[in-house]
Amino acid sequence: MSQRAQRGQALILVALAFVGLAAFIGLAVDAGILFTDIGHLRRGVDAASLSAANQFREGRTIAQLTASASQVLALNGLNAASAGVAVETCDTNPGDLELCHTPPRKLVRVSADLPVYFAFLPGEIFLQFGDSLRKHFNHPKLINASCMLDNGISYVVPPEAFAQGGYEPTATRLAPEAYGELFNHIVRLLEKLGL
Repeated sequence: MSQRAQRGQALILVALAFVGLAAFIGLAVDAGILFTDIGHLRRGVDAASLSAANQFREGRTIAQLTASASQVLALNGLNAASAGVAVETCDTNPGDLELCHTPPRKLVRVSADLPVYFAFLPGEIFLQFGDSLRKHFNHPKLINASCMLDNGISYVVPPEAFAQGGYEPTATRLAPEAYGELFNHIVRLLEKLGL
């Protein structure tokens, strides 16, 4: 093979490697955000546990303990409604050996979980799409990611971008109303999942 042909092959391999590298960078960023959110949830639940334990010592009901834990989670920036807060004591869970001791002790367990949803979106999505989803669900940490290769459906352009012009509106294979239809479909899907 000639040296010129070998250089052409290397260019193709480097281009393919960059596509894979971009995908792994995206996954690493998403995983980093997920682990940051898990740490935030842990700290919030720890604070909620301390709050519920203090309320338990004062003889409060389980409903009051749960309300206290939910308040502290909200103060820590977590949506207590979607976090699924659960407060347990020996009274609510008598068979639990971690909570029920002999001699009796006042122990409280607070747990919460936040759901993580992955939605694979077709085409290349504009930033406004994610902003609109975050505003619609009042969920500031909602992440949307899209991956487009040469065989994708192209750019998903908001209708106002067609009036502004530019590269994406002229290069897309989608009609202006496709953006709204995709947005409404994703909203319905996420609502079915409980977001």
